[in-house]
Amino acid sequence: HQVGLQELLALLRTKRYEEVLEAWPILEEFTAEAFSAVVEALLALDRPEDVGLFFSKAANNLTHLRGSLHHSVRALAESSQAPAACVSSALRDVFQFRGSLDGRACQELLVAFANMNDPRHAGELVKHLHAQEEELPCDVLSRAVRAFLSCQNLEAAVEYLQQVAACGLPSEARASESAG
Repeated sequence: HQVGLQELLALLRTKRYEEVLEAWPILEEFTAEAFSAVVEALLALDRPEDVGLFFSKAANNLTHLRGSLHHSVRALAESSQAPAACVSSALRDVFQFRGSLDGRACQELLVAFANMNDPRHAGELVKHLHAQEEELPCDVLSRAVRAFLSCQNLEAAVEYLQQVAACGLPSEARASESAG
């Protein structure tokens, strides 16, 4: 029998995490909320190494979910139930499959890495987004600055603050600024 969203969420609330995973393939409808429930179950089962592949498969096979995966990245990053090491591992796993994600999901992932004080992965995402010719919105860069500041990583915060300052410049001025 097929499983409805409310039944899936009830399984999650009652901490029947294995059953949440088993229910995914037989869901009536694959929604962003159901997707996030499965991610939460994977974290609860201490399986962060499966999160990236799950994101990738959803982005590639369930294209209607692709545009909402940024919400799931944010929910993953803000997960208060899972230990920080588990969340960090899951984020790095999602990072491995960044090519499957859209620009907004990659932007959320960048902020998530800033919140985890991981400037290396955040910087790789900036490069990835530039290679995809994705514009980095000032609000995303500002969130990264605040995140690095909250981690007391002043060096990374200043680096992203310089990018925020460049946001107000016309694109020609930004090009000459980064060349110099």
